[in-house]
Amino acid sequence: MDDNGQRESSRHKADHYKTAHAQWMTNQNQLKENIKIMALVAERDEAIRERNIALAEKKAAQAERDMAFLQRDAAITERNTAIIERDNALSALQYARENGVNGNNCGPECFPPSRGAAKHHHYQQQPQYSDGYYNDHEALPCRLLQMAMQQSRDSREAGAKHHEWKGQDLGLNQVVFDESTMPVPVCSCTGKYQPCYKWGDGGWQSACCTTTLSMYPLPVMPNKRHARVGGRKMSGSVFKKLISRLAAEGYDLSMPIDLKDHWAKHGTNRYITIK
Repeated sequence: MDDNGQRESSRHKADHYKTAHAQWMTNQNQLKENIKIMALVAERDEAIRERNIALAEKKAAQAERDMAFLQRDAAITERNTAIIERDNALSALQYARENGVNGNNCGPECFPPSRGAAKHHHYQQQPQYSDGYYNDHEALPCRLLQMAMQQSRDSREAGAKHHEWKGQDLGLNQVVFDESTMPVPVCSCTGKYQPCYKWGDGGWQSACCTTTLSMYPLPVMPNKRHARVGGRKMSGSVFKKLISRLAAEGYDLSMPIDLKDHWAKHGTNRYITIK
């Protein structure tokens, strides 16, 4: 019986040792697996961080590129304005020459320097006229040149005079904008009528033009999701005065009002979200 008891005790000890050894091996294997998983997670996090850095650099480069495009468009607009002024002046001179006007008594004061003259030498594509193009014996008299310059000034001042009505008080004849009977105002600066966006308390904002840019749709700002460059604005009080004045002049308010020549002169640096 003692031999049987010793055999049972030895068998029990062996089974216990095998069970403990198996559990220890299982824990070691699980620990190794956990270490591998942690290493993979760390590599994944590092890859995500590098990707985010690359995306941020890409967005910054795109923002700089878009800003360069805006500056280029503004420079092109200024250049085109200078070319138009130059062509108008040349047309006036050519018209006077074709009509056989002679101005031998004209002094140097007849030819004041043009404000855009200093910019012309920057553009290589502009025609260079020889000295024979202008004849001293066919110079224009002071009066005709002054008239041409005055027309140019009048065209620039027309916009300023056009906005004088904004400060006037129209009294009891003010008209209130009614969405049910009046269409949304538009802007035709691009050659096509584009509906304006609501802005503020009864105001409107252009969808196609700023003080230096005219295009539809306006360019997207890369640092604002679903946001575009803010267009020119008109407050609600000014718009009320405008429709009141147009109604007093007999304008049919059932037709869309073109705000192309009625926007505020100042620009805007706000964003507008297109929904």
